[in-house]
Amino acid sequence: MGKCINYTVLVVSILVGLGVYQFGLLVPLNPIRGSFPEIPILYTGVSGSYTKSYMSISNIVDYLKTNHGIDTSKLPTFGVYYDDPKTTEPKNCRSAVGIVIPSNFDTSIKLLDTFHYGKIDSARDVVVYHYPYKSLLSIFGGIIRVYPAAAKHFTVNNIPMPSGGIIELYGFHGSNITYVFGVGDSTGIVKNSPKMDYQN
Repeated sequence: MGKCINYTVLVVSILVGLGVYQFGLLVPLNPIRGSFPEIPILYTGVSGSYTKSYMSISNIVDYLKTNHGIDTSKLPTFGVYYDDPKTTEPKNCRSAVGIVIPSNFDTSIKLLDTFHYGKIDSARDVVVYHYPYKSLLSIFGGIIRVYPAAAKHFTVNNIPMPSGGIIELYGFHGSNITYVFGVGDSTGIVKNSPKMDYQN
């Protein structure tokens, strides 16, 4: 009986440790104040729960692969999130999601009306957090940890709050989720949400 209990405790401890690792719960959060480069993007506008909006990226990836033979599955992806889900109904939450395309990407390639070429403007003043991406659990770990930490950092240091959306980049800086919070005024697609192409 005692051996069974010890074995159970060991298994539970391993599972808990694995969960903590996958969530990234012990990773220190270090805000970085700096600038952000302009990046070319291919995106779609999505209205609805943020837990589902990111899935719309697969529509872009599948379309380019099926119709043009272009594999973009390994390119960095992104989301710009405009509304606070704590104060906005999920169905009304707006986002722009898509892929970060290389500068030599052929933008003459015809797209569906729901897909758009564009850019995220460069910014002189942003606060950035890098969060390790281990699995899908890391996404939830980042949401749980980074957003409250950023809100506290802005408040404690009397930094002007972002006026536009918050950028999340996946695979843009190594194997990390990169959160970009603009300081004060934003421009372009970060400031003004595009038309909503999908309702999830």
